[in-house]
Amino acid sequence: MKAFWDRLAGSGFLTFAPDPYQGEVANTIPEVEVLENALDANFLQARSEIAEATRFLVEYAGRDGHGRVMIGFSRGAYYALDLAAVDPEHIRPVVVFQGAGDSNSGNSRADYLGQFAEKDECEPPTNIDRLEQSLRYAGRMLTSYRYSGTGHWFFEPAATDIYRGRPIWRGIEPWPS
Repeated sequence: MKAFWDRLAGSGFLTFAPDPYQGEVANTIPEVEVLENALDANFLQARSEIAEATRFLVEYAGRDGHGRVMIGFSRGAYYALDLAAVDPEHIRPVVVFQGAGDSNSGNSRADYLGQFAEKDECEPPTNIDRLEQSLRYAGRMLTSYRYSGTGHWFFEPAATDIYRGRPIWRGIEPWPS
């Protein structure tokens, strides 16, 4: 994640990423799963910290929301979707990678971009279908991609999953080839 945010910042974007893991860093998928399980056990605290980080960014970058995007990966996608529904004034648009979660999108005013794996062992296609249906039913604009042949971790820098001959995260602009 740090590499992703660093690349965005290096391309001229102001980035801010809350740390719901309190400084713990995972280097393997099993380590990620341990951290995510601990995060789930402290859902309300994590939700509050992410909302507080968003308020900080609103104050720092300005209230109009121009150019501000909420991005969530995997478990973070759930928090991004949740926050868009509970704080519709400040959260627009939303980009989710590899995660759909349960979205109560009725209050949201965000537009959405979904980046999903075709063969995601952590996020079944039915969850993605349900999210897409919920967003459309709520009248939200949605663009959604499912990358054929990829699994849940397709956007990780070291991922072996490829799409059209390139690792996914290196194939999405503004990163050079």
